[in-house]
Amino acid sequence: MPEVLTDLTLDRRLIMPGQAVERQILAGGVDHLNFRNVAAFEQNSTVNGAIVFQTNIVAPTMIEFVLHGFNYVATVDRVVDMHVFAYPNVAGAVIARSQVVHVGSKQPLVRMGWDVNNKLAIILGDVADTWAYLRLRIPFLTLGYSSASEAEADGWVVTAEVDITPWSTGLTTVGIATPGPIGAAGGDLAGTYPNPDIRTGVIVNADVNGSAAIAESKLALASDAAANVASRRTLGSGALQAAAGNDPRFAPTTSQLYNGTGAPAAGTGVDGAMYLDTASGRFYGPKAAGVWPAATQRLVPLAPTYAQLTSG
Repeated sequence: MPEVLTDLTLDRRLIMPGQAVERQILAGGVDHLNFRNVAAFEQNSTVNGAIVFQTNIVAPTMIEFVLHGFNYVATVDRVVDMHVFAYPNVAGAVIARSQVVHVGSKQPLVRMGWDVNNKLAIILGDVADTWAYLRLRIPFLTLGYSSASEAEADGWVVTAEVDITPWSTGLTTVGIATPGPIGAAGGDLAGTYPNPDIRTGVIVNADVNGSAAIAESKLALASDAAANVASRRTLGSGALQAAAGNDPRFAPTTSQLYNGTGAPAAGTGVDGAMYLDTASGRFYGPKAAGVWPAATQRLVPLAPTYAQLTSG
């Protein structure tokens, strides 16, 4: 392991090209150690199993690394490219605050566990996986904690394993962190990420749930509905509320005179109402118990014809 080449304070953190290791002195005296080209794996044929990076990392240590590579399958290069962060704060325990951001087209399962010596292992894929012409390397690693040491980045061993039982203690699946979009929003959105707006005019009637309780002040009620469709506007409230012409509150409660062509329908009028058949001049009524009686009277002109007088 090469020696520490430089100490970086908070205002000088850049990793200079060609340096194998460097130290960042953070506020409170906590070290961050940065390493290059920590481990690699190469196989010129097919290999089966999970890829295990057996490290010398112990707890508590913050670990952050980048992994690059590719897997050649069916004449297609599948890029393996990821950024992983974790905080093994207790040896042998479940790994705290672990996340992986996948960038490449090959996005294997990532887990971490401990061996019998409480050394951390990073496990890619599963025991049933098949890899062809696999190339993997960790070009960048950061270890951070007051007890972090260069020895933890030294002597890593990378193997393909069909049994990961030796690293099952505290085995933790690293959660996938999906980076959000950035830049200008498009489609149904306007503005920029991370806080775009819904583009004006995008939401139509079909997009609104029927049970949505939308305040009247949010609606553009510029017109009435089509004929025979309930009005989209409701004015006022209580006894002073506007209502449709067929609202039950407008139904007559006293007898009235109705007219129409032919005999009255059963639903016409209320008890006590009268009805005139304008085609024949017959009078019906009064309606009683919801039933119209047979016509008993006729209305004839002041100068009736013989036919008008003799018709039924």
